[in-house]
Amino acid sequence: MHDARAQASRGRIHWLHLLATIPVVAVCGIIYTRTSEQAERREILLGYIGPTHPVNWLDPSSPRVSTNAQQYSVLFGLRFHDDIDLSIRNVAVDLDLDGKPDVLVTKELHLKGGILGNPKVFGLTPAADDPAGTVDKYSISTGFLGVREEKDATTGRGTGRYGFNCVFCHGGANPETGTPVPGLQNAKLDYGLMFATCKALDDDFVIDMDGGGKPDSEDVIRRRNRLAPDRKLDLDGNGVVTTAEFRRAMGYESSDLVRARLVLQGPGRQDVTREFSADASAPGSERLGYASGIPRWLTKKDPPVFNPVSLPGHMGVRGLDHFNWSGNDSAIDYDWFAWYQGAANLDEEAAYRSLGLDTRDRRLAARAINLDRRNIETFAITADSPDGMQWSDNLSHAEPLTPEGPLAPQRFLDIPEEFRARELREILYRDDVPQALVRTDLDPERVKRGEAIFRNRIVGSIRNQQVLLYVPERWEAAEPAPPLIAPIDVGRSVDDRIEVTCANCHNYSPSENKVPLSRFPSLADRCLECHMSHPPVGPEAKSPMAGLSPGAPLPCESCHHEHRDFGSWSGSRSMLFPFDVDGDRVIKADEADDFAAGGIGTDSMYAVTAIETLPFSVVRDAGRPGRFEIVTRAFGWIRVAPLRACWATAPYLHDGSVPTLEALLEHPKDRPVTFSVGNPEQEFTLDTRLPGNRNTGHDFGGDLTTDEKRDLVEFLRSL
Repeated sequence: MHDARAQASRGRIHWLHLLATIPVVAVCGIIYTRTSEQAERREILLGYIGPTHPVNWLDPSSPRVSTNAQQYSVLFGLRFHDDIDLSIRNVAVDLDLDGKPDVLVTKELHLKGGILGNPKVFGLTPAADDPAGTVDKYSISTGFLGVREEKDATTGRGTGRYGFNCVFCHGGANPETGTPVPGLQNAKLDYGLMFATCKALDDDFVIDMDGGGKPDSEDVIRRRNRLAPDRKLDLDGNGVVTTAEFRRAMGYESSDLVRARLVLQGPGRQDVTREFSADASAPGSERLGYASGIPRWLTKKDPPVFNPVSLPGHMGVRGLDHFNWSGNDSAIDYDWFAWYQGAANLDEEAAYRSLGLDTRDRRLAARAINLDRRNIETFAITADSPDGMQWSDNLSHAEPLTPEGPLAPQRFLDIPEEFRARELREILYRDDVPQALVRTDLDPERVKRGEAIFRNRIVGSIRNQQVLLYVPERWEAAEPAPPLIAPIDVGRSVDDRIEVTCANCHNYSPSENKVPLSRFPSLADRCLECHMSHPPVGPEAKSPMAGLSPGAPLPCESCHHEHRDFGSWSGSRSMLFPFDVDGDRVIKADEADDFAAGGIGTDSMYAVTAIETLPFSVVRDAGRPGRFEIVTRAFGWIRVAPLRACWATAPYLHDGSVPTLEALLEHPKDRPVTFSVGNPEQEFTLDTRLPGNRNTGHDFGGDLTTDEKRDLVEFLRSL
């Protein structure tokens, strides 16, 4: 293992102890104190571009370069300043793999000055307070959020290589004022178009993986990409390997087809089967040789479907129990803190302190641990860093792929500082939702009425089932194998349909701290958001909730005197709902059938087809622990999205297929079929008739009156 990876991170700054009395200044909607600590904090958020590695991968002693900038500028060859000439003509694309073309793609793009010379075409967010050429600690500003020039550590000057940091995707603008907001999704960023123009998709792009100006030999390319020594790459025998030859030798799709699929994504979306790259097939990309990577989805034998997913909304949502769309980072059903405490060999108090937490809150600790892992994994992918991937696996108690085998559990606290995971997490926790996103133009009476509708009005029904990726403690003794299909209302069968309010899914995520019920005068009114039923009590064996409806006074305080603290408002418990609700093992274009069976019914193309079916343990009757059955269903589930700052994160649904909150409250048949997305210069129209773009499902609120819809939207604008 490299020395940098083995070093413990020393002298870290703990931002949570900063005093409120320190003078502050507002920048980009986030509050910064005028201290050297806060200057460093701003650098980490806006200027950091990840770890470094030796420029010569065969020589660890060679000068180190930014893995991030090397990947995007050298391996992919993004045209940051080079002129762009893109010509796609009548390329047929089969988005759902049914053997029939769904669309013919034609795109002509001729731009002088490349990406940075045409920021509105690619949806970059101007950074008014950080002009181009500003030299920071880690990088040099381009004048746009998240796009950074690598800084030569010796000379302090730019190298001409560019990379991205977190706020490239998660750095948008307030749609009302245009104010840049780090942490808000960039709904105008056309990531796919950017990669469609990259040099790695040019047929004549010669492979030079270190960017030294000399073509790499066939042997070097094989070793760098972990290929068999007899794999033929120089197909024409001229001594030079181009990316076109590499693609043919590897059995990848043609570059024209890849480009066509990339331009179909549109602003504010990414195709998750091609995540973070121009189909992840640029020679030299480290993640291609990493077992947790995705190259197995790129071959003709098992190609991916079209899975465009909208960028997540605002990042600062401390209440979330899941941190990513797949929900596999759960803070609900697995005791991450116990694992962390044991792995780090710390007592309880020291373990909380090591996470920078000043409260004994196991759920908050679990969220912290998971977000640390997410930060490292994200940087590992965007920076093309195997070291980061290994650390990410270590944080999720998996088997990291290091030459020495799994990392020792005690190494959890030795994460190299170059990944800055904890600092980023603390910034997100502290900022939550910036002041720049708080609305001041709301009608308080409408907000109040809208909140009552949100909490109390029945807006539809769903099947009483959710997906759990960890086994809750109450069922551990039976040792069911996750994932589980479990009831939402534990008092009823998973086969039942249950009536729901908005708040049944989009509600608070309580912490572990228990507080008196008296602290929440209106808490009883909200009990039905989570506790839809109650076990029978008393000599009559009657449920105290029998006959009660949402909004009715509940007798909770007669028996219960405390409740878990609700903490920060996220607007989601992040429940996971299965796509294959009707159990027919089909999800492609099966939204209508699954919706009729009581599912959510949103576009099922989001489900990755690398796994077609999966065994689920079904908790059919939660009142009988240990009684499970195994069923096989189509793979895939969808997470309930957080509503924090949702008014600023249009378009909606996970595929970005609904343009406004008002349209979201219409029945699917009444929603816009096509609509423009992004800047006018991007000239992109989203067509919801295409697989992957369908605006079906989530049919909640369509029967409200016009005034009720206005009230509900006003409440959502207040979040």
